[in-house]
Amino acid sequence: MSGPSLARPFTGVVVHGDGKGRTIGYPTANLIVEPASADEEQPPHGVYATTAEVARKAQDGEERKTETFPAMTFVGRKSASLGNDKNVLVESYLFDFDGDLYGQTMTVSFKHFIREDQKVDSFAELLELLKSDEDKSRALLGLPPAPPKSD
Repeated sequence: MSGPSLARPFTGVVVHGDGKGRTIGYPTANLIVEPASADEEQPPHGVYATTAEVARKAQDGEERKTETFPAMTFVGRKSASLGNDKNVLVESYLFDFDGDLYGQTMTVSFKHFIREDQKVDSFAELLELLKSDEDKSRALLGLPPAPPKSD
């Protein structure tokens, strides 16, 4: 899929978002990324097919464990929820993942540009767009279609 050039990976600690994604079947791992310096490439705001590498904290003296998950990622600003419109929010929905990532270090690598950020007028339109984004991301990452979401 053609689009803007893909940016450097983003690394940060997973923080709490507003929790809306979880309520609609698309829970996200959220990173807050400082504004890019003049010499760093910043991706255009939008949706990407990505991979998310999670470095899980060691438990009881074990080695730190790193896992990589296919994902779709939104890059943009959400000043109302963050209280600071200068930071970029990186929200990743890790496919087929169920777990708690808060406080874990995650690196998001951009593989394919899906679409620019766009405004939606209804909840139904948002869900349709997210499903389309997921289908496109999974296909570009060589994954099977998503299983049906449960209500």
